[in-house]
Amino acid sequence: MRGVGAWLRAEGGAVAPLLAVSLIGVVGMGGLAYDLSRAWALRTELDNAVDAAALAGATQLDGQAGAQSRAQRAAQGALLSNAQRLSGANETNVAIANADITFLSALKPSHQAATGDGDTVFIQINLTPRTLGLVFSAFTKVASINASSHAVAGFGSAICKVPPLMVCNPGEPAGNTNVNLPFDANSRIGDGIVMKSGGGSAWAPGNFGFLQVEPFSGSANVSAIKDAMARVDPQVECFGKTVQTQTGNISSIDQYFNVRFDLYANGTGISKSDPAYQPALNTITGLSKTTGGGASTCQPQSTGTPFSGNGATGVVAMSLPRDQCAYNNGSCAASIGDGAWDKTSYFTVNHHTSDINTVNWSSYGPAPSSGSSPTRYQVYNWELEALNNNNSAIWKNAAQGQTGTSNVDQAKPQCYSGTPAQASPDRRTLSAVVANCHANNVHGSSSATTVGAVDVFLTEPVTGNGSSFFIYGEILGVTSPGTPVGRQTQFYSVKLYE
Repeated sequence: MRGVGAWLRAEGGAVAPLLAVSLIGVVGMGGLAYDLSRAWALRTELDNAVDAAALAGATQLDGQAGAQSRAQRAAQGALLSNAQRLSGANETNVAIANADITFLSALKPSHQAATGDGDTVFIQINLTPRTLGLVFSAFTKVASINASSHAVAGFGSAICKVPPLMVCNPGEPAGNTNVNLPFDANSRIGDGIVMKSGGGSAWAPGNFGFLQVEPFSGSANVSAIKDAMARVDPQVECFGKTVQTQTGNISSIDQYFNVRFDLYANGTGISKSDPAYQPALNTITGLSKTTGGGASTCQPQSTGTPFSGNGATGVVAMSLPRDQCAYNNGSCAASIGDGAWDKTSYFTVNHHTSDINTVNWSSYGPAPSSGSSPTRYQVYNWELEALNNNNSAIWKNAAQGQTGTSNVDQAKPQCYSGTPAQASPDRRTLSAVVANCHANNVHGSSSATTVGAVDVFLTEPVTGNGSSFFIYGEILGVTSPGTPVGRQTQFYSVKLYE
């Protein structure tokens, strides 16, 4: 009887039902975890594929014709290694549909749709959802879930190691509201350009101004800008799609620019032997040394009759001239000329006029977009070659191509006493970012959207100061990795933003 009572009082069998009930929850939780891990893995697969697609597409967003179609093809065809195995589609190459892709011109303040190739800066992909069937749907009462992915990538370019200089788009019409209106500098190769400081009032086409140099401000920023104008390797940050202009005019800035021409004015504090402030290898200035009191090779003066665009009679020193329309309040439109410069007068003063038609100019730089060679830049490179080869035969006055003390406008640097001036990057070429100043409403210190950069060849020393500051040059084309300036300064990158 004692055994029967013990059996009746036994409670060990009660564990089995409890265990059976609890196992249902344990299996359900395990199944949910399994399905969630599969969903997470699917999302990771799709994220990887869409990020790669956006980056591939962004590489094509160069603002040129066909950019959007090229970007779409790149996004849809560059994903062979980005497979997903978990959804029902089981794609060896994640398919990006046309409808998944949109193009944007701006991210802030809201995603702004691009109107065409020219203002497309970003590619956005919102992937069509993929369906994942759940293994343990009986426990969750959910048969499947959808997984998608989103990415935004952009193509960026910047110019680095250049003077902090911005030029208002010379081709911008009055009343323009499109901040992305392009300036086709490649169609203006050889054309003269006259850049005038914008000052504090509204800037017009052809005006230029200086850019803020981080992290400086106030007088420290002004000093950094001056130094960047003279330095071989400007110690400034890169300038990209958006820039901040420096307010007001900067006094004596011309003295820093003109270090490139071997002109070292008193008061700059720049050493004439410092390799960081070398001049160009070819420094014809249109000035000549004088024997008057205090005159020196570092600060030459004008002699003879200044060239005024009306022939070279009596002119004994002559820089590469401006376009004819730039002289005597001429007809150059919006500070840009037509490339018609007085070759004959320049060669009459410095060279032999027969060379104009006998030199193979195509080997000395890009041909002009209109008219016939040579451009001023081609002539400059021809002279530079002669200097490097000690060929004095091209000069009308042989001393002009030599280092000496003759009272002529010598091409070789006379003042700089440091190590030889370097040829690349050339000190008489520079790159400036371009912006539409009407559309950006640039007044003194302003934020502006850039539309690229332009290579400019300096044809003569910078003249004037403050609001009367002028840079005379010749357009070499759009700054790009293949141009004389761009090879040293142009950088490209693609970046994921979302």
